[in-house]
Parts: sequence; structure tokens; C-alpha cells
Amino acid sequence: MSSLSGPAFRPPAPGHRDAAVRQHAAQGGSYGALASSMGVTRATAQYRRDVLVKKDPSEMEKWATGSSS
Repeated sequence: MSSLSGPAFRPPAPGHRDAAVRQHAAQGGSYGALASSMGVTRATAQYRRDVLVKKDPSEMEKWATGSSS
């Protein structure tokens, strides 16, 4: 049995994740690179990004980026 040292992995908060995905899209990042970083298929990454960028940033995303508008 092995033990892990250091803090446990925590996935990013939804606001941080969404801000990162939105920024990736704004900078012209590829669906393939996004899929790789998310650990999902390209089709899943494409769907998630496309749904996200069609909406305005959530309050949590605004909070994560320090944006008030």
C-alpha cells in the first residue's frame, strides 16, 4: 500500500475552470489541446467549450477573474 505525501489534488473551482476554458478559446487554443488538458475526448471538449462561450460569464467566473462586469 502506498501513501501520498503533500496536499490532496483538488479539481479547480467551476469559476476558475470556466475562466481558463474561456481564455483558451479567446487565445485560439485548439480543441485537441483542451481535450488533453481536461482528460476527455476532443468531441467532449468541443461541446463543453462551445456551450460555455455562448453564455455570459457566471458570477463565480467573474469572481475568479476579479471582474465585476
